[in-house]
Amino acid sequence: MTTSENKIILLVEDEILIALEQKERLEECGYQVIVAGSGEEAITITEENQSLDLIIMDVDLGDGMDGTQASALILQKKELPIVFLSNHTDQETVEKTEKIASYGYVIKNTGFAVLNTSIKMAFKLFNAKISEKEKEEALRISEEKYKTLVDASPYGILITDLNGKILFSNPTPGKFLGYTEEEIIGKYLWDLSASPKLAKQNKAYFEYVKKERPEPESYNAKSITKTGEVLDIHIDWSYMSNSRDGVTGFIVILSDITKRLQHEELLKNTLEATTDGIWTWDFNKDEINFSPRFYTMLGYKPDEFPASIDAWTDLIHPDDKDRAIKGAAEYLKTKPDFYEDQYRLRTKQEAYCWVHTKAKIVTRDEQGKGIFMIGSHEDITARKETELRLSEREEQYRLIINNIPDATWTSDYNGNMYWISKNIRNILGYSPDELYQDKQVFWVQIIHQSDKQKVSNAYSALFVKEENFELEYRVKKKNGDWIWVYNRAIKSYAKNGILYVDGILTDITARKQAEVSIEKSLEEKQSLLRELQRRFNDSFSMVLSIIRLTSNANASYEAKTALEQIDSKVSAIFELYSLLYTSESTADVKLDEYLTRVISRIPVTVPEITIRQKLDAITIPVQSAISVGLIAVELITNSLQHAFLENTSGGICISLTQNKFHGVLEVNDNGIGLPKDFDISKSKSIGMNIVTALLHQLDGELEIKKMQGTQISLSFPLPA
Repeated sequence: MTTSENKIILLVEDEILIALEQKERLEECGYQVIVAGSGEEAITITEENQSLDLIIMDVDLGDGMDGTQASALILQKKELPIVFLSNHTDQETVEKTEKIASYGYVIKNTGFAVLNTSIKMAFKLFNAKISEKEKEEALRISEEKYKTLVDASPYGILITDLNGKILFSNPTPGKFLGYTEEEIIGKYLWDLSASPKLAKQNKAYFEYVKKERPEPESYNAKSITKTGEVLDIHIDWSYMSNSRDGVTGFIVILSDITKRLQHEELLKNTLEATTDGIWTWDFNKDEINFSPRFYTMLGYKPDEFPASIDAWTDLIHPDDKDRAIKGAAEYLKTKPDFYEDQYRLRTKQEAYCWVHTKAKIVTRDEQGKGIFMIGSHEDITARKETELRLSEREEQYRLIINNIPDATWTSDYNGNMYWISKNIRNILGYSPDELYQDKQVFWVQIIHQSDKQKVSNAYSALFVKEENFELEYRVKKKNGDWIWVYNRAIKSYAKNGILYVDGILTDITARKQAEVSIEKSLEEKQSLLRELQRRFNDSFSMVLSIIRLTSNANASYEAKTALEQIDSKVSAIFELYSLLYTSESTADVKLDEYLTRVISRIPVTVPEITIRQKLDAITIPVQSAISVGLIAVELITNSLQHAFLENTSGGICISLTQNKFHGVLEVNDNGIGLPKDFDISKSKSIGMNIVTALLHQLDGELEIKKMQGTQISLSFPLPA
């Protein structure tokens, strides 16, 4: 569980009051908080403080780099969870943060509880990501280990495609066959046969396996080395498959058993009947003999106790005794060819050894009565222990399957249910037995009519094209309620001539309901935003009307002039939001269209003065557009008021161009020009002070040329 104890958070917020309030709330939750007022400061703090656990990053940081830029630079040097804060809900801003490994996106003013929950979730997601990386590293090490083991294996390991062509070989086959790995790869399995006849037989067997897909079985074959020597090879093989493509090839294990068979041939005459513990029973003499191995496999010395039926029955485990004795008696009574059984025998160390006993009456009289019987005991303790472990593991898996929220299932290609886990009752209300009684209840009764065809098509594609499916559709519960489920087919296979598929069924009703709720909420918020924009425009219109009414009612020239300047500036802002209201984006604006609207609002009281404009198409952020628009209003108004003498004609030319990474706005007039000693940095007029402040906010540069008239050039950066 993620706790706030000793967690250090870097809070990046350019509004100091908001930062102080959030810092206080976070510290109340037990976090240590460091505050940065800009992206640049955040980068510096991150480089100097290696113990940071999380960053809360405001997307909008005023001047300088924004939150996403700062985050990208931080993550280049250090991996940290970042939760973004923003007033923006547009998809573009959200996607922009998601590209920078965002661990949360919180809308401002949604409440501290939302932020605190997002922080906790970010810690959980980050811890999970770190854990996943550790797992990937462990997997890489494991793969290297297994490659080393495969290369060092004393067995030859080959991988072939479905046509028997060898795609991979470890070094071992080359050691006893004399070929390099490169020489073996590309051959067919039967190319290694000792003779053309054997090659033909081996190829025929391979074609049988490829077509019929029998259970893998071991066999011995003869192979020829590069120098022509014939070797005896033991072959184990299995299918190579995956859930997507099914069987893709074969894994073949080769063992050179030439020397072993030579030794076995030498020992055959003396040890032909010997496997493990050997016993014989002469019925006529009522005489039983145990071989030395019979004793030693139980920890006794040979002949340490008398060989007898009583000795045998005394060694049998109490839980197995009745069954073993009855099985032997039944064999003697019914006289089948072979007797076979498994039971436990007590060892000298008072432990128990599992044995697999096999026996046969090898001599009978004329009436078929047994005369002489021979049998063996094979120690299968290790195998039994393995079976027990597998059984316990199978039970564990069964418990897991029955206790997870999902339901696992098996059906045939027609959709008939053959097995489904108990969890189906929690999802649909049906018990597994109810589904087994009517195997097609899934299709006929409970899938929504609108979804049946796509489910049927998915099953057809699964078995015809071997395409696993993932589907979301509606089903009816036993109580009549409709729910959404997510159904995944994860494996298809053939068994006893029937095609089956395994899958997992998940109830996703809550998720679907949440999606509907979110979609409805977004629609409501969009409707509210449109209404707020309309009211905002109405309010601007009212303000402009008040300014104009006041100007018309005031006889003072100075007052009228001041009100007209206010009218122009407010109109510049009004036109921006009017343009945003009719555009698809609320983050960027077409500057040329915006300036056209703004210039048309500037009053020209002298008919002899003309305004010409040539504006290239440029798109910039809204905040930058406001600054450019207000500067343009100020410069044009200043020319109209001061550049021309009374009752004189003249012209003002406004141009907008793009120069690589900068936009350039020029305002030229052919008036009387500025005084020779004019310096904008020393100007005390309100208008020039506004221009200077906006230049700083815009990170722009203003160049004034005093020539025939005045030429003022504004250069400002464009977004990358």
